[in-house]
Amino acid sequence: MTVRAFRSQHRSELVTQIAPQQLTRAQLGLIYLVGSAAFHDPPPPMPPEDAFYVGVDVGVGGAYEEWRGGRRQRHVQYARGDARIVDMSDRPEVRALSSHESVIMMISRAASTALCEEHGVIPPGGFACGPSEPDPVLAALSLALKPSLQMPDSANRLFVDQVTLAAHVHILERYGGVRLTRLSRGSLSPIQRRTVLDLIDAHVAGGISLDQMAAECGLSRTQFVAAFARSMGMSPHRWIVARRLERSREMLRSNELSIAQVALACGFGDQSHFTRAFRQRYGITPANWRRTSG
Repeated sequence: MTVRAFRSQHRSELVTQIAPQQLTRAQLGLIYLVGSAAFHDPPPPMPPEDAFYVGVDVGVGGAYEEWRGGRRQRHVQYARGDARIVDMSDRPEVRALSSHESVIMMISRAASTALCEEHGVIPPGGFACGPSEPDPVLAALSLALKPSLQMPDSANRLFVDQVTLAAHVHILERYGGVRLTRLSRGSLSPIQRRTVLDLIDAHVAGGISLDQMAAECGLSRTQFVAAFARSMGMSPHRWIVARRLERSREMLRSNELSIAQVALACGFGDQSHFTRAFRQRYGITPANWRRTSG
């Protein structure tokens, strides 16, 4: 979403922004709109985006109209602190009927999905919000962001990032119907878990070091080992051995490779090492398993 599109849509005289790439955590775009006049001609539609915008009035309230295809859909009165959520894929058309001052938060579906996945919940398909709804939490957060948006070049990015992240969580919970639970202390996050498990599967034969796995999760070796054990119920080494043995069973179903070749292909040093590990886990030797499973 460009500043030009919002200026044209809302006939705003002052428009500033902080783009998503300027924030390291929240990944939301912020726009500040100020306009002093009402316009009575139909507004131009905004370009479609796979995103939502959340508008919060930080002025004195007012009125606007929603249009679709050049036809007026509804007239909306709003008060200071009211919020509205608009699906950008619908190419919204909004006409200001009064002066206005708003903080706009642009939320892509990708950003909401990433935040939900980080907390292990299914992202919402949309947001349930009326055309104008009182929201004291968003109002307070928007007012906190207002000075930064008035002077975006000197804004403290860490402050903006954290406040915007808090707003995103609130929007997902109140309007998306999800609950972003706090992760257990010392456990891997869902994203860390998925990253390291994919990494293990990609290197299960050749091996991977603790340093590599810990670095991918942004943890020290000690932190990683403890967090992995809490999340997976076993050490990284035991998990890797288990994945190697699972892969070996897939390969043993075929008679194309000898047991010694299967052992090497699955990351075991030799056939005897492979046989001991296989028997310990499954209670049968690889050779006997191959015969009974074939």
